[in-house]
Formats: sequence, C-alpha cells, structure tokens
Amino acid sequence: MEKLEKAVRKIINSIEPGCYFDTHTVILLLLKNDHDAYLLGAGIHASTKPYHAKISKIIKSNDVLVEEAGKSYSKNVFDHFSDCHLWLRKKKPGKKA
Repeated sequence: MEKLEKAVRKIINSIEPGCYFDTHTVILLLLKNDHDAYLLGAGIHASTKPYHAKISKIIKSNDVLVEEAGKSYSKNVFDHFSDCHLWLRKKKPGKKA
C-alpha cells in the first residue's frame, strides 16, 4: 500500500496549486504513469468500486496538499461518466491567491 500512497502523492504534487482535479483524474494518471503501483494496491481479489473509493481516501489523507471541493462528474476507467470527489490542490503557504 505504501507504493500506491507514494504514487498518489506524486500525482497530487504534479498538479499546479490552485487547480481543481477529481478522483478519476488521479486513477487514470495512476494507470498511465504507475500501473504497477495501481495493481499492487488493488490486491488479487479487489473489485473496482471499493478500490477506487480507497484511492479517494488516500487523496483525502493528503490534507496538507488537498482539500475537498465537492463532487465531480467525469469519465471513469470504463469510459463512462460517473460521480466522484472533486479536490482542490492547495496553494503553498504564504502564496497569494
């Protein structure tokens, strides 16, 4: 799980402070840029919905970097549109808006 958490944190850090992003974006970037971390975190018997909820919780645990910004409606890994969490990448302390 540590590898997945590090991969998620790396994605969050790559997002420009002040930008909004959603959980689907993080999942798609994991699949594209760090497929091994994505697969290792899933485990052998994981199903997609609870696993992606777990990734959303990992994003939320990075509360120094992100804050919840509501809900989003975007394409998921199955190429369908669905609800997910919307996040705001926090600006660095001391930076003006």
